[in-house]
Amino acid sequence: MTRLAQSLPATQRQQGIAAIEFALMVGVLLLIFSGIITFSSLFLAKQKMSHLVGDLSRQVTMHVKTVDEIAPFVNQELAENYGKGQAKSDAFLHWFGDLSADVQSQACTSEPQYDCAQLSLKLDIEPGILSQTLDLLRPEEDQADPLRSLSAKTLLVLRRPH
Repeated sequence: MTRLAQSLPATQRQQGIAAIEFALMVGVLLLIFSGIITFSSLFLAKQKMSHLVGDLSRQVTMHVKTVDEIAPFVNQELAENYGKGQAKSDAFLHWFGDLSADVQSQACTSEPQYDCAQLSLKLDIEPGILSQTLDLLRPEEDQADPLRSLSAKTLLVLRRPH
């Protein structure tokens, strides 16, 4: 220590240490904050997808009589209400990316007097800070298949028309 540093009081010698410690920790704090925001957003989007597939399945079972009518009905509902982010409750999903639906006919093994179909919703996440943060947190060997979509599925059971 120099003679000038020795003559200064201890409080003056400590000035600037807090700023240096903050500069060292700010990167870690930002990474933790980004992770919290990313995973809470993903959780909320997954929850909204589950609610949306439930809402669509209720609407389908009330308005559709045959399995062949399911796909056009679901696509029309998505285009009118959800696909463009027009519904206030699902504008959040539109912010994430594109929402698409798929309907596949299935045999009802337990109840042969009913027609069944599987309704699947898929949300393709657009590249952005969310997906880039997820790519940073994945190990190098998993980089070939990054998380780019969320999905929700349900089984629809319809009574056969008489």
